Amino acid sequence: MKQGQTSNTGLSRQQLEEKVSRDLLAGLDGDLSNVSSEAVDVLASLGGSLFADNNTNSAQDKDDAQAIAQEILSQELFVQEDDIELIAEETLAEPIAQEDHLENLLTEDHFTEQETAEAVAETFLEEFSDALQNHPADETAASAEDEMQKEPSLNKQSFLQQLAHTTVWQRIFLAAMCLVCVVSLSSLCSRAIKENRLLASDLVFGVSMEGVCLEGMTKGQAAVAIEEIQSKKDTSQKFTLHAGTQTYTATIDTFSPVYDTDAALESAWRIGRTGSRSQRLFDICMSRAVPQEIAIPCSFDQAAVSGYVAALAEQIDRPVQEASLEFAPEQLRESDYPFIEMEESTGYSLDQTAAVDTIIACAVTGERTAQLPVIVTEPTVHLADLKENVQMMRTFTTQYARIANRTYNIHRATDTINGTVLQPGDEFSFNRIVGNTSLAENGYREAGVIVGGRSSTDRGGGVCQAATTLYNVAVRCDMEITARDPHAIASSYVPRGQDATIAYGHCDLAFINTSEYPVYIVGKYTDTSVTFTMYGRPLENGITIEMESEHLGTRSPGAAKVTEDPTKPVGYEETVVSALNGYDIRVYKVWYDADGNEIRRVVDHTDAYPTRRAEIIVGTKPAPEPTPDPGTGGGSTEPDVGTGGSTPDPGAGTEG
Repeated sequence: MKQGQTSNTGLSRQQLEEKVSRDLLAGLDGDLSNVSSEAVDVLASLGGSLFADNNTNSAQDKDDAQAIAQEILSQELFVQEDDIELIAEETLAEPIAQEDHLENLLTEDHFTEQETAEAVAETFLEEFSDALQNHPADETAASAEDEMQKEPSLNKQSFLQQLAHTTVWQRIFLAAMCLVCVVSLSSLCSRAIKENRLLASDLVFGVSMEGVCLEGMTKGQAAVAIEEIQSKKDTSQKFTLHAGTQTYTATIDTFSPVYDTDAALESAWRIGRTGSRSQRLFDICMSRAVPQEIAIPCSFDQAAVSGYVAALAEQIDRPVQEASLEFAPEQLRESDYPFIEMEESTGYSLDQTAAVDTIIACAVTGERTAQLPVIVTEPTVHLADLKENVQMMRTFTTQYARIANRTYNIHRATDTINGTVLQPGDEFSFNRIVGNTSLAENGYREAGVIVGGRSSTDRGGGVCQAATTLYNVAVRCDMEITARDPHAIASSYVPRGQDATIAYGHCDLAFINTSEYPVYIVGKYTDTSVTFTMYGRPLENGITIEMESEHLGTRSPGAAKVTEDPTKPVGYEETVVSALNGYDIRVYKVWYDADGNEIRRVVDHTDAYPTRRAEIIVGTKPAPEPTPDPGTGGGSTEPDVGTGGSTPDPGAGTEG
């Protein structure tokens, strides 16, 4: 509808103006549903005249103006301050017909501060005033507005006179804008009152505790509710603790929990009561939209937790066990392995200080599962490594006849040597370990020995066989032989050149452990044999060592030594020392690979066993003259001549 025209109803311009004004005033009272179509058309025409390009009223202009009119009466008018400039571009999705719209504007959170709303209203009026100045309906309207600005204080009559000079469009639009401003300010005031009441209230906002909602309770009511919650709390709740590979459980009351209900109440009460006014209102709205769950603060008794952890440590703690091989040669009586094995094991130690802190921290966080810190100590010595260095290197056995005293002496020497341990670089000495076997206090018995190349008897006879057996195993284990002497008479229980004689103070058997690992010497025996075994790190790659004797030559002892005995009759002959040939022997030390192939050969030593002449005693006593027997007529009787016997050398074929 153009300026100055009347509607299709036939009303005069003045009547139409009154009707539109009355309808708009009815809308101001909240009865928006009774606004007449004429009033809407007026607003639409007014909007078209204000915003249409070049002041034309096309169909699109009128639609845009219609949208502006609806915006004025809608809830979306003041969503944001910037919307004032975009009103002409927005379209109302749904017309407003609710009577309580104006009263509920504040509840839609369009404004957070009263000052902001006032600023928006002021800005809108300024924008509207600028629009009227840029799109005057006629010169009369501009003059009237100038007069109003010149005389800001007008009485009602002056205002009506001035209003009479304005167009109906301007008056209607001014009324609509006044309506909007009044509604906005009224709503802002109403909202401010509600906000003030809300901020001053004695209520708990948007809080639940242990599943119980405290919303709307006073502080006193909330305190009672919290106490009731606490009284129903289940203190038998399980607490799961993981320590290493083990899992332990306890109940909450094990730690004597203390619950701070006062702190819980204070936490609930402080929501919406700290910060600026806008922050407080925001916190209240958020807590109501998403209620907060507040836990009752809990703490565990330090002493109770420490006591529990100490008891737990007794179950967990275990010292690290290093692997060991205890040399126990005495157990060879029941086993062929002279070591007692002790396997390694990992050590565990509960870090009690950290464990107490961890459990106490769970009281604060509410966690009911915790990983307790356990210090793990791994062993550095492993049984497999030890056994690699403690294997049977070599063993050697010799046989002997069952002669009581000699057998006893061999056993006694073997028992003394059994269990000897040679560390790398240590030297073994037979005389140092066994001692002087010729002394009575050392407990050895008299048996056959070799003295000065002749067989005899003395204490300790037979210990040389123990020494010879040990010598053979030492060479085969690649020990460095530092002392060794052959017998004056080659022994029968080993090849020539592979024996070792013992004479305290003169002849010794000694050798050094040149390996990088300990060597353990084990000796055992039967009634007819003696065996020595060495344990340690075997030679690399399955290599073995043997001794090999080479016969270089035999020497004859020469003519026997004859001694005359005048006490023996002529014709008596006795061999007191048998003749022995001499031998020259070369001994090799030979290395073989794992397949038995010779890979190395060296001369270890040469021995020259001396010859021994036979010693014979002959009788030189003349036979007595025969005496005639008167009864026989002078017959003679042959003398009873003793037959010279040969006494065997008790030392022949034995070692001394």
